[in-house]
Amino acid sequence: LDEAAVLPSGARWRIADPRARLPSNYPANQTWGHLSNGNDVHGLMHKSSHVIVDAVGDFGPDPGSGGWPVAGVPHATKDHTLERKDSVAQGNCGDWARSAGSSAADSEWVVHPKG
Repeated sequence: LDEAAVLPSGARWRIADPRARLPSNYPANQTWGHLSNGNDVHGLMHKSSHVIVDAVGDFGPDPGSGGWPVAGVPHATKDHTLERKDSVAQGNCGDWARSAGSSAADSEWVVHPKG
C-alpha cells in the first residue's frame, strides 16, 4: 500500500502490475511495477505494532524461478493472478502454507491465468 494508505476493516485492496490487462469492472486500487517474478514474498505489516497481518509467499527459503504453488497449481505465484476468496475474513499472519493450501478446496486463493 502507499505509505499513507489506511485499509479499513473488511476492505479489499487490489495491487496490479501497471502492464496487467484487468477488466474495467475490476480495476486495481494501486499499480506497482515491482511485483517481482513470483519468487519474492510480499507482506502487509501493521505500522505501529510491526506485526505481519498478511503475506503472499514464504519468508523462508526462496522457491526458485518458478514461484510458490497455490491451491494445487504449481508455480502459481509466477505469471498468474491470485484472487482472495470472499470467504476469507482476515489475513494469514504470515502463515503462507496454510493460506496457499494444497488444493482449490483448502486454499484461501483462486488462481487465474495471467491477466
